[in-house]
Amino acid sequence: MMKRLMHLNFLIFALVFAGCSSDDDSSSDNNGGSGDIPNTLASGELFGEPFTANGSSADLTEAFGEERITVFLSSEDVGCETNQFSDAYTITISGPRAEGSTSDVFVNFSDPNSEDFISVGSGIDYEIISITDTEIVAKIRVSSTEGGINNLEGKFTAPICSDDEG
Repeated sequence: MMKRLMHLNFLIFALVFAGCSSDDDSSSDNNGGSGDIPNTLASGELFGEPFTANGSSADLTEAFGEERITVFLSSEDVGCETNQFSDAYTITISGPRAEGSTSDVFVNFSDPNSEDFISVGSGIDYEIISITDTEIVAKIRVSSTEGGINNLEGKFTAPICSDDEG
């Protein structure tokens, strides 16, 4: 129950800050854009433990007049059949619902062994390669050493789930 509240708080946090962010995405990051993010399956470390994005789902939202997409990543083989507030989803990414690179993105790392989580809102390389009515394909590079080692780098594909699926 606490993780569900934490995910809800993260979504509210991301939407509030997205509504206050600048629309200037001319310089996407400090690392020269997402062009050098590998096309391999997104992987990294989650609170010091190996993580590979084996499962995912996505949800379309709108806040403050801006269309956004929230992606839920899991090390487990899950998808739209799994509730997005499930403990299975340990990494959450929220950003604008538009193709291209952006710095207007927030990432939440949730510790699968406790109620701890880390939210990252800067220094993130993120590019939506394609987005349709049914799926998103994106690349990401994010890292945080606060509260443990947390990083994610690579490409992922997530199905966009309708309200009645999960």
